[in-house]
Amino acid sequence: MKKILLTIDTEFIISKDEILGINGKNGIDDILIILNEFDIKATFFIDYYEINKWGESIFEEISNKIKSFGHQIELHLHPNLFGDKPQYIWQYSKSEQEILLDESINFFKKINSTTPKYFRAGGYSADDVTLEILKKKNFIGDLSFQHKQKRCKISKEKFNKINQVQFIDDLLEIPTTVYKYNFPKIRYNSINLEWCSLSELKNVSKQIKNSELDYFVLMMHSFSFLKRWDRQKLALNNSQKRKFRKYLKYAIKSGFEFVTVDQFYSEIRESKINVERDFTPYIKNPLVLLSGAYSKLRLKFIVNKKFRRFFIGTLFSLPILLLIFYILLFPFLEPSYNEIDNVKIDTESWNADNTIHTIENNFIDLNNYKKNVKSYLDSKGIIYRNNFSDTRKYILKPGIDTLYVATDMAGQLIKDYTKFKSEKDSSYLNTIYKYSDWLKTNAEIRNDFAVWPYHFKFTKYDMDYDWCGSWALGTILSSISRRIEISGDSSFINLAEKTVNTFETKIEDGGILYVDEDKNLWFEEYPTIPPNHVLNGHITGLFGLYDYWRITDNKKAKILFDLGIKTVVDNLDKYDSGYWSYYDQQYPYVADYYYHKGVHIPQLKVLYQITGKKIFKEYVDKWENYLSEPYFTIFKLKLIVDGLHRRFVYKSFFTLGK
Repeated sequence: MKKILLTIDTEFIISKDEILGINGKNGIDDILIILNEFDIKATFFIDYYEINKWGESIFEEISNKIKSFGHQIELHLHPNLFGDKPQYIWQYSKSEQEILLDESINFFKKINSTTPKYFRAGGYSADDVTLEILKKKNFIGDLSFQHKQKRCKISKEKFNKINQVQFIDDLLEIPTTVYKYNFPKIRYNSINLEWCSLSELKNVSKQIKNSELDYFVLMMHSFSFLKRWDRQKLALNNSQKRKFRKYLKYAIKSGFEFVTVDQFYSEIRESKINVERDFTPYIKNPLVLLSGAYSKLRLKFIVNKKFRRFFIGTLFSLPILLLIFYILLFPFLEPSYNEIDNVKIDTESWNADNTIHTIENNFIDLNNYKKNVKSYLDSKGIIYRNNFSDTRKYILKPGIDTLYVATDMAGQLIKDYTKFKSEKDSSYLNTIYKYSDWLKTNAEIRNDFAVWPYHFKFTKYDMDYDWCGSWALGTILSSISRRIEISGDSSFINLAEKTVNTFETKIEDGGILYVDEDKNLWFEEYPTIPPNHVLNGHITGLFGLYDYWRITDNKKAKILFDLGIKTVVDNLDKYDSGYWSYYDQQYPYVADYYYHKGVHIPQLKVLYQITGKKIFKEYVDKWENYLSEPYFTIFKLKLIVDGLHRRFVYKSFFTLGK
């Protein structure tokens, strides 16, 4: 049967009430009554050195009460009784320690008519010298060691265990049992009634029950049922008393046996206790409020007025300071700001020759922008990616290890076409033909319309495997149009027409078209019902239709383009927050800095050039003005609100949506 050594450090600091209780409540009497209810015997470590301050009679009264219930009494010692002496035993020389112990032992003998056999240093503050003196004074055991306790100076050379007992020159060292937790690194806390929640006590007990460790030490104090405010004022703490009862009931029901230190020592001598295999319980709880760290913080909050003022002041001022810090350092903290702020955005060169029916540059050219996507070339020079870093948002289709994304080919084709036109370098034709051929080969024709499936789920918009949307189709249609302009290849014209057909195919039929109640045509980047209406995805689809119309005069492409323009005109106000632009109409989040400055504004500039519609110029001016104060600061604050909302609604702080 597993053993619990219940040890109770019995001492005064503020007043006699710390042992006797407030008007007799929540003191040593209540502890003894509860122990008697459960027929449990404990070991009380009494600080008899305090007789120098409080007198013999109170200690005689306390000792007699404890012994009358059949409990064991042993020696405890805090040397800084009057506050003008060092606080910890290890701070004293060997001769000074010996004097302190001799005086305490003499008081113990006078009260109990016997000598102490076991010792615990106040604050665990023993060192190797202390152990030598204890051995010299014929002590059987010591309970001063606690793993990773800074006040404990017992060396590893003397004691190299964590929770297992060890004989040191025939002196039994029984360490205070600790468990570990991670906040923010691995830390250790004693199994202490005051510092552990009931759930922690149960958790640790269960782990030890299932381990090879045969016992553990449960710590408490004579004042465990009291609150000690500023170490000057006491108050009742009935919740601790209730917790103590509940835990004792749980421990007994779980099959633990409570023993005194003397009983435990006898079982060791009789080889009934495993003294070889060590074990440290581990509470894997990320919430500091449920860890020992919180209890220590709470204790400090109670006993230290200066700390309490500091803590409350920090609690109120820290969020304000963090907010100021965030606003001032926004350029360094917001990734999309760094990505786009210094990038030269060209929205003029797309029609450099002033001839609509030829293609020169891309509609929007981010000249020195480097997209943060890791891609590679296979043996045939085709672009591929490995798995996504965010495997919660992007879920790769089972059986696919290498991801080929059609928009990677289309995007590179458009870049190489621009260089081919500007540099007059025919070597770029190799990659233009290679990537366009790949697009033709990998197109999936469904009922006379073309798609290029993404072989991954996109959880933000609940997109299942093999989806395809308007942003991809617009980019691909623009790239195919460039191949057509170079070669006039009829197979690519046929492919482009099937791509145009996808724009007029409704979502429920496998396409990307959604027609709203006002008969507006939406080309959905993420085709779902209900729709999400991503602004940049719809407009990118329009650019693809426009490119194809430019070089072929295809009437269907132009009709779809014009209807799509009407949709933007009629709904552009819905993307305006009054201080920034929205990304879509599904989520309440503003677009990040990259999409607002590097995508939305440039897209509207191009639409104004193509259509001449003043509404596009008006929103360009308005949204560019949002890049200045006070709108910019409002945007920063909204990003924080959005982040918190995402965290609590979708469990994701950094990604839009889920």
